[in-house]
Amino acid sequence: MSRDRAAAQATAAAGAAGAGTSEPSYGLFVCSGSPEIAEAMSAAAPHWLCLDAQHGAVPYDRLKHMLNAAGSRSKLIVRVGGPSDRYGIQQALE
Repeated sequence: MSRDRAAAQATAAAGAAGAGTSEPSYGLFVCSGSPEIAEAMSAAAPHWLCLDAQHGAVPYDRLKHMLNAAGSRSKLIVRVGGPSDRYGIQQALE
């Protein structure tokens, strides 16, 4: 899957910034496994933040720490290996 298509899917999943308005939404992909990076990117206040556990260096054992560090400033999305990645989906929902 191309990066552009993944970004489009993440945008659709997160919803528009002002649903029902013409306001565009913007977001950031976090490909680092660092909670500090996730927190810093969240501080930029994007509409959505995608933690890329599929192609990025986001290990599932650090995912919880990254979600906590990112806080609730943005809508959070976790990109997993796909619909058959049962372990990844379980970790993202935990």
